[in-house]
Amino acid sequence: MSRSITTTRAFTQPATSSTRILWACIIAGILFVLDSTLLSWIGPAIARDLHANPASVSILSSLFIVTLAAAILGAGALADRYGRKRLLLIGVTAETLLATLAVFTPTVGALVFIRALAGIAGAFVSPLTIAIIRVNLPEREHARSMGLYLGILNLSSGLSAIVIQLINQTFGWRSTFLLIILMGLLAWFMLSGIPESSATEQKPIDWRGIILAGIGLVGLIYGLNLAATPRGFSNLEADGFILLGFVTLGLLIWHESTCDHPVLSLAFLRLPAVQMGCLIALIVLFAQGCAIFQLTLYLQTYLERSPLQTALYLLPFAFASYLVCLFMDQLVRRFNRKVLLIGSLLIMLAGIAGLALTLGPDSTFWHFLLPLICIGGGVVIANTLRVQMIMDAASVELAGEASALSNIVADIGGALSIVLSTLLVSLFAAQAYTRHLLQLGVLRAHIDSSLTLLTKDLQPTFANLGDQYGISEFQAKAIVGIYEQAYLSSVVLVFWLSALALLVLLLLVAFLFYPHKHKKRASCKSSPL
Repeated sequence: MSRSITTTRAFTQPATSSTRILWACIIAGILFVLDSTLLSWIGPAIARDLHANPASVSILSSLFIVTLAAAILGAGALADRYGRKRLLLIGVTAETLLATLAVFTPTVGALVFIRALAGIAGAFVSPLTIAIIRVNLPEREHARSMGLYLGILNLSSGLSAIVIQLINQTFGWRSTFLLIILMGLLAWFMLSGIPESSATEQKPIDWRGIILAGIGLVGLIYGLNLAATPRGFSNLEADGFILLGFVTLGLLIWHESTCDHPVLSLAFLRLPAVQMGCLIALIVLFAQGCAIFQLTLYLQTYLERSPLQTALYLLPFAFASYLVCLFMDQLVRRFNRKVLLIGSLLIMLAGIAGLALTLGPDSTFWHFLLPLICIGGGVVIANTLRVQMIMDAASVELAGEASALSNIVADIGGALSIVLSTLLVSLFAAQAYTRHLLQLGVLRAHIDSSLTLLTKDLQPTFANLGDQYGISEFQAKAIVGIYEQAYLSSVVLVFWLSALALLVLLLLVAFLFYPHKHKKRASCKSSPL
């Protein structure tokens, strides 16, 4: 028989103040944000210092999220069994120690090993902070606490990008790991004073399910990372890993349906609130990822802004997330969940549409200000509500597993945004560029050759391009200009497609989401499988 799902509280409220618990979890969450995003900002510096090839740097950047995916569902299940605070402290300690080793790492190979372990450690941090908030704080404080948690993490992500760049430029990339060490020590101190929580009924651990989930998620996430190139799904290696992921996850579902104590209850997945929460996570994180990722590339390649300038451009998104989260409690009390979801999706849609309308060769910070504010505000409301939907549908016995599921779906949505937006931009840009030059009478073979070079570097040396294809420097500049226009139009088109995805989600929420019905079903025991 499968586990039944209830929303009955299994623990008494601890004496520790809610504020202490919340801020302990927020600081641990900031530690995770720093560790998960650090390599994306210091990768080039590592490559220069350790003489790493591009392939090694690429592995370093993606390895954390891959090993995180492998361990996250198992981390949630183990925490429910052996104690959420205990496992969270182990994760925080491991991330801190690994960051210390990274400071002194002599080779890129050693750093790859460290980052792989850091991803596993992160799996014991990110989902467990949310689980602890769910279990230890009163239900009336959930909306405010979750909104504040997510808003501050978005703000810390934006600010940390600037701080990391400044430290990297001033003291070198090794010094940036000191941020993780300091935050880890602070998190350990804060967490040591909060109460422990775990499932009251000690059930066997589903090790087969944990292993199958780890293999399946690694295959899926790593395959999507490999596909995030202009080659896309024509990359056989990427296709192989994605296929491995789907097959293994299929085996996981079969195993869970026959297991008495599954690591991921299928009865839980059947709850309407969980299904809608996962769908919201998938599409919202996809749309957000498409907008922020492609805007970042546009700023650094098309407008030739530095990484530090790019981080400053994106700050309105982070600050809007934080400011809106301060009013989350009042919003939840005043409006029902459905109205808030529709409103947040409309705000996000307006922001992404604003990016599409304002993007151009002469765009400045002020053109992006209002769209990024809308996206940031909409994202924090939608994410707060979808996390609440998933967490409230689970009993406190399953808080760790429910939080892990929420994180997994969000990670998949983020990975899909990078893959599909990269593929679509490459495809649309190539088609527009080819069509324009064919109209000018340029031979198809010459177009394909120049396209190969231009997709590698948007701003090649014009003299080299001219020498390679037997044309003048003036003609080379004209070709690059055509490609730049094609690239710009393709990014705009991807923004519109992201807005369309949000519109579809908005219609689904409007016509298929009934908060009272979902709440009633989530509060009742599910029938056994």
